[in-house]
Amino acid sequence: MCDEMTEKEKSYEPIRLLQNDLEHKRRVWLEKHGWSESCDFPDSCWRWCKEIDGKLMMCSQATAIKIELYFVIE
Repeated sequence: MCDEMTEKEKSYEPIRLLQNDLEHKRRVWLEKHGWSESCDFPDSCWRWCKEIDGKLMMCSQATAIKIELYFVIE
């Protein structure tokens, strides 16, 4: 197995690094606003969770971001 990147892989590496950084920033932002990620469900799927107005919300990261941005009033 070759441990070196191909030229194509090298050219894509900056994009991959940006995607990783963006994912990290999304996670940090959601956690800052009270969301946590859990897979403690019967289907073992990962979901973002937060109690809002006495109800537990469980959803994808994209939906959690939309809820927090547009519907949660602080």
